[in-house]
Amino acid sequence: MLKKRLSKADYILVLISLVMLLIFIELYPQVFPDAGLRLKINQEQITGRAEKLLHDLGYDTDKFYFAPELLRDTNLSQHLQQRYGLGKTNNIVRDNQLPVFYWRVKLKDIESDDRKLKISFGSEDEAKSYIDKMLSDTITVNLSTGGDVIGLNVRLGEDSAIDTLSYDHSLQLATDFFHKHITDTSAFRFSPKNDNHNTVKSIYGFRWERADSIYGNEQSVNIEVSGDKITKFKINFEPEKKPKKSKNLESIPTVILMVCVIIFMLILLIQKLRKDRIELKSNIAISVAVALSWVILMIINITRDSGDSNFLLVLILPIVITTPFILFSFIVSNSLGESEAREIWPDKLVTMDALRSGIVLFPKLSISLIRGFSLAFIVAGTVAVLLKAADLNFNFFIVTENDRLYAKLSYVPLLFVAASGILNVCFGEYVFRLFFLSYFRKKIGSTQIIILLAVLLWIFVFGSYLNLKLSSYGLTLAINFVLGLLIVFFFLKGDFLTVLWGGFAYYLL
Repeated sequence: MLKKRLSKADYILVLISLVMLLIFIELYPQVFPDAGLRLKINQEQITGRAEKLLHDLGYDTDKFYFAPELLRDTNLSQHLQQRYGLGKTNNIVRDNQLPVFYWRVKLKDIESDDRKLKISFGSEDEAKSYIDKMLSDTITVNLSTGGDVIGLNVRLGEDSAIDTLSYDHSLQLATDFFHKHITDTSAFRFSPKNDNHNTVKSIYGFRWERADSIYGNEQSVNIEVSGDKITKFKINFEPEKKPKKSKNLESIPTVILMVCVIIFMLILLIQKLRKDRIELKSNIAISVAVALSWVILMIINITRDSGDSNFLLVLILPIVITTPFILFSFIVSNSLGESEAREIWPDKLVTMDALRSGIVLFPKLSISLIRGFSLAFIVAGTVAVLLKAADLNFNFFIVTENDRLYAKLSYVPLLFVAASGILNVCFGEYVFRLFFLSYFRKKIGSTQIIILLAVLLWIFVFGSYLNLKLSSYGLTLAINFVLGLLIVFFFLKGDFLTVLWGGFAYYLL
């Protein structure tokens, strides 16, 4: 029965989508920054190397627990992308020639959780006292993805016993550490940086500078010795010419447009409620799913940022405050979009209604899913092709990289991707695509104008679930315009479930 319902155009579409999927797979290592990431050792090994380093330096870590986190050097990444392009940057990162991605291992006081709670709920004097205690001992170790030490920062409280050494002895300690952790020491020259700035304990700073640059980056090494221990070590990479910072892509026209959209939707909602032409109850299930996705993302973000899951107890208030707002706003916008669509083209909601009623095995659902996969593959391939073409002709860097990185590094990557997909895709499709296409269709007769208005609105929110932002504002709009045409086309030729599932499938890629 499915075969009878598929048209010749659908078969052609599936064939094109498979070709675009192959193109996406081929171009992925060349145009997506996270493709250069190669984790040669895992978090446990990174923690072990950080612990061994500190023990070798004579630090007692018994009262600390280790919290590793993978980070990206934004300035270094953007400089390389703008100067050498996306493909070569990925090769540099993949070969670990520069620490674009690196591990930061923070050592946190085991008693810090109790202190955080006391800071949150105690008096101002108590908070100050506990903050002083929390800051008295802090240790951070940075390591490359290959496990090499690239940074160390130790801050000890005044009550810690530290011997005082002479300048010559401190220089010897720093030099030995430099030769142990720097591979090509002959490329550096010593640049004295004596800094004895504490009357209680002697602190000496030393610096080595590299004569030649590495991919347009001036390299230097700073080492600080306090008493008989290395307290700071940092390998610095400074671009000879810093990349131009991207403009704030959430520009004034975008903000004005979004405010106008919100006001317009509220007015229309009030009108429909007065005429009893809108049903809120039928959309509670999907709205609850969106709200739960929001909660999951907030928990993942808080856990990642704090490096300590117990810290959720302190930051649970933002979740409690924002989640009801997300739930209510989506119920309203979702219901408003469906109300408009039912007045104009109810056939585009047939598959959604069937799923709500518990009917799963019917041909139209299968066709919608096939078209949705086709949309996802075509969009993925188109994104890769457009980025590759832009990379060959323009100097730019990608602004939005972190979501892809977080998806790879989450404890449950699929959970992060699924929650992010549900949240972004549902908001984008229900609020912008379903509502505005339906509203434009009711008010305007010309299909071409409908498509143009829908795409223009879509690119000003930067592609909704695609969230593709480049340092060039014009390039961002141009690429999203092409993608917007694709998705609006699939909506007009198919049904609502096609673009909804297509967006989610794209997220899974």
